[in-house]
Amino acid sequence: MDATTDGLDDRDALVLAVVRGIPRLRRQAFGLCRDPSEAEDLVQETLVKALQNLDQFRSGSEPGPWLARILRNTFFNIRRKARTGVRLLEDFRYMEELRDPPEARRPDSFLVERILEALGGIPPDFRRCIELCDLSDLSYREAASRLGIPIGTVMSRLHRGRRLLGRLLSPVRLSAASNF
Repeated sequence: MDATTDGLDDRDALVLAVVRGIPRLRRQAFGLCRDPSEAEDLVQETLVKALQNLDQFRSGSEPGPWLARILRNTFFNIRRKARTGVRLLEDFRYMEELRDPPEARRPDSFLVERILEALGGIPPDFRRCIELCDLSDLSYREAASRLGIPIGTVMSRLHRGRRLLGRLLSPVRLSAASNF
């Protein structure tokens, strides 16, 4: 860090460096968000994550790039969750319609029935990854932690599960879909 942190232990020096980096984080956040209020929320979320994960900082390096990476990842996660939230609200509307008697349903509600049926037709390992990452909007890391498997395995199962789901939902079911 620098000479002004002499006498502080490594953790306190890192916290001081994080606090000193706030103006830079604000500029970076505004560059991403283009909205002052949203940028402040992003900085606050970044600081919370940084302070909760001080043990992940590599001693001897500068905290600026570490904080910038946390900021960017937080920004993209927030945006991804916002997009998924809209999609989940739409899906919820369809799920509500499934409770209605068949004559009261909208013509496109059969799509949800097909998706649920296809989801039930894929292997449980793939289905669980899809449920956690796509429907529950967990990150790969959170899903891996919950399932007790490596992140790479989650990504692989998610990719293969989506492909299999796509095959099951395609107009012509491929017999190769059962080869997984």
